[in-house]
Amino acid sequence: MKKILFATLVILQIPMYGSIENICYEQRLWQTWSGNECFPTKLFYPKTADEVKEIIRDALQKKVPVRFIGTGHSINELVCTEGYLVNTDNFDKILEVNPKLGLVRVEGGIKLKTLYKILAKEYGLALLNQGFIKEQSIAGALATGTHGTGKTGTMADFIVSIELIDGQGNYHVISRNSNPEWLEAARLHLGTLGFVYAVTLQCVPLFVMEHERTMKPWKEVLEHFDEYYKSNDYFMLMAHPITNNVLVYTWNATTEQPTNNFFIRLKEHLLTNEITNYLTIKMAHIAPGLTNDFIDLFFDAMEQKKHREYSYKTLSPIKDPHEVKDYIEEEIAIPIHHFKSAIQDIFDLYKKYEHKDFELVGFMTCRFVKGSKKALLSPAYNQDCAYISLITMNCFTKVKEFYQEYETLMSQYAIARPHWGKYNTLTKEKVANLYGDNLKKFNDVRAILDPHNIFANNYTNERLG
Repeated sequence: MKKILFATLVILQIPMYGSIENICYEQRLWQTWSGNECFPTKLFYPKTADEVKEIIRDALQKKVPVRFIGTGHSINELVCTEGYLVNTDNFDKILEVNPKLGLVRVEGGIKLKTLYKILAKEYGLALLNQGFIKEQSIAGALATGTHGTGKTGTMADFIVSIELIDGQGNYHVISRNSNPEWLEAARLHLGTLGFVYAVTLQCVPLFVMEHERTMKPWKEVLEHFDEYYKSNDYFMLMAHPITNNVLVYTWNATTEQPTNNFFIRLKEHLLTNEITNYLTIKMAHIAPGLTNDFIDLFFDAMEQKKHREYSYKTLSPIKDPHEVKDYIEEEIAIPIHHFKSAIQDIFDLYKKYEHKDFELVGFMTCRFVKGSKKALLSPAYNQDCAYISLITMNCFTKVKEFYQEYETLMSQYAIARPHWGKYNTLTKEKVANLYGDNLKKFNDVRAILDPHNIFANNYTNERLG
């Protein structure tokens, strides 16, 4: 069964001569996991911070832009460049662990699934929250505002310090004790402040969660939404918006041991994450007219009675994501008190497109995050959020029109901020309206750390200026 290829490379490997010849190749194509194509001039695979400094200084001298790539998980063109593309895969080590304080210092290229497993098995530690998918690198997840669900803040809130190399090749430690005025900007930076060599994260002792997935009528869930949100440590919804039911996920911490049930594990890893997920994605392209009904069956198959599992295994629900060509997703964070009204608007939006002369295939996820003031460009800055994600799986002809209407609908709910790493039509004017003086504060830090703007690309120029 074909697993997802998060980043496909087609490389003509011709060594480039100079001080960085051993880590550089001419690059013809970089393709992200969702099919976006980038054509950098050169691709680098550095192994040390000194090599990264050389790359940046070479780019500065030749006046070419630089971007950084992990797994290529972003759906939009956030990482694309026609200049130098720097792969971070070699920066995959855990550098230091302080179990007593729960502090973990790791290189920026380490993959989340590797980090979670090592922390749990070797040190008895875990992150308090995780993203939906764990194939991302830690630097990429933090740079784009990966959030998960739960009353814990986003993953960026767990950053204690960041070590980065700026736009002139200088190395900085950013923390409350070192360059503290840059910390709120650096926690979510879109790759525009520098190369993240390492981050130090605040962890907690490894814990067990009681998890349940149940199909419920939308009407019931919306009527009792406040109770669901307040009475569960972690809470999430997944649904096909043109049906009456929704799959309700709940997680609650427990002092009991994980459930040792072979059949639950078999269903979790084989039926729901391998067979059903794979078939649903394939059918979206082969038989879109039947796929919406199949999605309903998929949610039925995802139901799971209460069982207990370690947090690092259960808080990232997609265990084995598959290739998702022509998969588009836009996620918008709105103030949580507007959630029920927003859902009604989304129902109407789907019904509108359901009756057009094409087949809309997709589903939605709803996750809920406690706000904070730790990251200037976080969609959850200073507001408790409902992150509502609309996913289309077959790239129907009106997809841009559909998402533009979605953004317009959500914009009526005070501060509605799209996820940076997913499809969006943000402009600098929109960002300024959504983040206020935070955009200026962020760009002030950016001007210090990247005075020659070498970490910019079309995506960041359009949104940050």
